[in-house]
Amino acid sequence: MTITQTMPARRSRRPRRAAAEIDTAWDAARLRAVWERVDPDPTQVAAAVGVTTETLRRWRLGRFVPDVLEIRLLATALGARVDDLLPPE
Repeated sequence: MTITQTMPARRSRRPRRAAAEIDTAWDAARLRAVWERVDPDPTQVAAAVGVTTETLRRWRLGRFVPDVLEIRLLATALGARVDDLLPPE
């Protein structure tokens, strides 16, 4: 028996979900609109939210969806309201 057969694959502590797996509570176009208006430094925003710049890029492209806490931190880092990042109800 090999090691891969006996040990489960290692997973990150907090797996990211692809946008297709989530309901329509996240709208990347709204993030892009705020992002263009504010024109922030991605490195500073990523540090404030606690993610990588690659994760920010994926959120802006709609490939990944931030969780509720990340949305709040993102709004604060961008000087925006949470409502600015979420679609209207």
